[in-house]
Amino acid sequence: MEKKRVRRAEINRCSWDPARGRWQISGQLRVEYDGYDGEEYAFTLEDGPDGYCIIDEFSGPIPESERYWLRRWARARKAQLFEDDYWR
Repeated sequence: MEKKRVRRAEINRCSWDPARGRWQISGQLRVEYDGYDGEEYAFTLEDGPDGYCIIDEFSGPIPESERYWLRRWARARKAQLFEDDYWR
């Protein structure tokens, strides 16, 4: 039987890098299985022309399936902020 996987991203910091002209998001991705703690990954994402990419993995390599989810989550969160006129 396959375990139910729940992912949560928590943001610690969102900052503008003036030298690179890009937003950076630092936080943790928490993955739980059947309600129990599984893995935790610390990361920094950077916004770019092709969407967000992971530029730092502080707690070791993030598996590709979790990297994919994290990039999709960041893109959806950014779209939500623009829809809600957060930046205006």
